[in-house]
Amino acid sequence: MVYTPGLWLFLLAALITMGVIGFSWRYRQTDTGKAFLALMACGLVWVVFFCFETASPALEGKLFWAKIQFLGITFLPTAWVFLVLALTGQKAARSVKTALLLLPALTNLVIWTNPLHHWFYGTPTISSTLASFPVLVQDYQFWFYY
Repeated sequence: MVYTPGLWLFLLAALITMGVIGFSWRYRQTDTGKAFLALMACGLVWVVFFCFETASPALEGKLFWAKIQFLGITFLPTAWVFLVLALTGQKAARSVKTALLLLPALTNLVIWTNPLHHWFYGTPTISSTLASFPVLVQDYQFWFYY
């Protein structure tokens, strides 16, 4: 791991998110509380593993942490929909919830099996000209834009 300028801001965001999760934990029995905790957990996964990706100097490390980041990134919109449903008092059938979770689950499957088909990213590289630290440049392919 390498010190990266500005990374402390993301670490602060992670700490704040953990604080929000801790404060909200008491509401975990309600539908709104469950959905909110899921949304915050997705955000926490995203920001924490972005820190690891940014601090990692090697391409392999950056790719690994980026894959874990996408666990939070891909499920975040679905968690948001669940929160909206809970806040508006709507009840979604289990089949609807399962269907909403299918795309992020399939996207993660594509991400983790990417070396076999290159649907998510082609040839990622590290750039040292985009910032004051090495940045992962994903060569996104059609599944990312899908």
